[in-house]
Amino acid sequence: MKRSGLIAISLMLIMLLLVLGAAFVFLYQGRPVLERRVDALTSESAALRQELALAEATVMVSEATRLAAGAALATAESAAVLLEGQLVASQQEADALATRVTELTGGSETSTDSRPEPTATATPGPPQVAIVAPADGAVLAAGAAVNIVVAAADVAGITAVNLTIDDEAFRSYSVEDALLFTVSENWTPAGAGAFTLGAIAVNSYGLASETITTTITISPTAQTPLSSEIGGWRLVNFQSPISNPSLPPQHQQYQR
Repeated sequence: MKRSGLIAISLMLIMLLLVLGAAFVFLYQGRPVLERRVDALTSESAALRQELALAEATVMVSEATRLAAGAALATAESAAVLLEGQLVASQQEADALATRVTELTGGSETSTDSRPEPTATATPGPPQVAIVAPADGAVLAAGAAVNIVVAAADVAGITAVNLTIDDEAFRSYSVEDALLFTVSENWTPAGAGAFTLGAIAVNSYGLASETITTTITISPTAQTPLSSEIGGWRLVNFQSPISNPSLPPQHQQYQR
């Protein structure tokens, strides 16, 4: 009876050793798989942290660009007020000159010369147009939206403004004889490289301005200040390597 008990205990110990051996073999074989899984989870966690930091930087740069565009438009409005004052002064001078010409013409009616008196007529000139932003020679980050700000002015009134990129039509605006017209437009380049932005304005006489151009460079690792100057005000906007602002186009007109 004792011998049978000893045999049973021995068999149980042998079975326990077999179970422990099988568990050890299973753990030894499954360890590389677990290590690879841990490494994969660590890499995914690092990638997610990097994406989060990238998103935060994008939001900050977008906000900075929005504020810079608002400052550029406010500066353009100040320049418009100054230009309107200059236009009023010019109009007053023109009225005074016309009055003087009329007086001189009326006083010469007693002359024996029967030839018609010449009349003074103002020769219309082309309108003025400028690319306020981005600055010429600016280096901007690839993948970021480029904020283009254009201003045009003419005493006869602006009727059209056309934007081009590398001599190809980009945007056209029809204006109803505005003394000053400003527009803010977003453009995302297709890739890196140099691009030439152009602007041309047309006044109510059908005269077109010279094409004003600005050359910019799109680089994936650039960070350079973008500056512009209007009416004595200077605007500086630092472009980050990561920028994707979403600003709706804004149009402003100043009517006579």
